[in-house]
Parts: sequence; C-alpha cells; structure tokens
Amino acid sequence: MYTEFKSVDSLAPFVECIWINDILAEKSDLSPQRILPDGCADLIFDLTEGRESVYWVGTMTKSLVIEKSESKKLIGIRFNPGGARSLLGRPLFEITDQRIRLDQTNSFLLDSIVSQPGVNFNVIQNWLMKNIQAEKPLIVIQKIHQMIREANGDVRVSEVSETLGLSRQYINRIMREHVGVDLKTFQQIIRMRLLTSRLGTTACKEIDWASIAQEYGFYDQSHLIHDFNEIVGLSPAQFAK
Repeated sequence: MYTEFKSVDSLAPFVECIWINDILAEKSDLSPQRILPDGCADLIFDLTEGRESVYWVGTMTKSLVIEKSESKKLIGIRFNPGGARSLLGRPLFEITDQRIRLDQTNSFLLDSIVSQPGVNFNVIQNWLMKNIQAEKPLIVIQKIHQMIREANGDVRVSEVSETLGLSRQYINRIMREHVGVDLKTFQQIIRMRLLTSRLGTTACKEIDWASIAQEYGFYDQSHLIHDFNEIVGLSPAQFAK
C-alpha cells in the first residue's frame, strides 16, 4: 500500500511529502507500475528485511516502469524542486535519471528508522530539520514552479526570464544545479504532470485533444502526442484508457 504524509510546516518549502510503500508480493497487483516524472528528487530508505539501504533517486525526465514482483517496504522523502540540494551536497544534475545508493551517508538515520517499531516519522522530520538548509536559489525556483503551474504549463523561458528580471543563463544554471534539469525541460515535465492529472479525472470519450493541446500550450495536437510519448512513454489515448 502506498501512502503519503505531509511534513511539518517548517519543512514545507523543502519537502512535498514523506511516503511509505509497503508491498506484499502475494497480495500485490502484478501489473507493471508506471512512475511519471514530477520535477522532484527522492531520498528513499529500503527497510525490506535483509537488504536495508538508502539511496537517492534524481529528477526523472522520462517515466520509469517497475515490475511488481517482490515484497518490499520503502519510506521516501519527496523533495520539492530545489529542496534537496543542501542535503545531497552535490549538483542535482549529477544524479538526474539515476538511482545512487549511499552505503555510508545517512546510515545513522537508516539504523534509527529500522530500530523503531512501525514507522516513526518524527525521526525523519527531526533529522531533516537539523540538517536541511535554505539556499537563495530555492526562492527563485519556487516562483518559477508557481508560474508554470498557474499557467497550466504554458510558459516560455523568455517569459520567466523577463518576469523575474534574471538572465536565461542564470536561471538555467540554478535549475540544473538545484533541480537537475534546465528550465525548458522542467517546464515540459510540470506541464505533463498537470496534464496527466487532468486526464486521470476525465472520461476518455469526453476528451477533446485539440482543445487540450491549446489549453496546455502545445503548438498543435501532433506536438502534444510527441511530448507525451517522450515523457510518459505512452500515447495520450493509451494513457487516458
């Protein structure tokens, strides 16, 4: 079972949620699970008995398909775009589309979580509050994220640059270092995330693809289909079904 929990208010600028995924193979749906890019990086603690470990999953630019074939228990921290930089200690672009296992880093935290009966999120939150640090680019990234969401993803790089009074070069540099992708790629990911959320609540037969393409700032329906296949790995019609 997958469940998300909101973190304490003081962590809200950095953390989108703390999640737990507890799967028993004999009770799970064995069909593949498609994980869509969301512009976020995750720090994941694998608490499955006998293979306890901790690893980072960088910002994804394409969907990841996972086969549900074995029991596992995972706890993850999903960071808001830009929120993970101070904890990772290296530029986010170095782990984009990668899973980096950390055998030494955070081992104390992992041991603390494993030793707790059940899931004690206070251990994770207290560790975050002691170790996470605000960095100046985070405010800029939050503004960019808000602009893209409010415009349904229909925002151009030049528009962001002019609105914030910052050069494209500077924006792309902080996006790559603190999020893992440049501004254009981030905009495409967030737009697709907004679109797939919309499609998840709309009956397939009711979808007007031409109107959807216009609403989300695609040049035309062909542009929508191309980007959808690139990021999601399915056609829009396949996903809607």
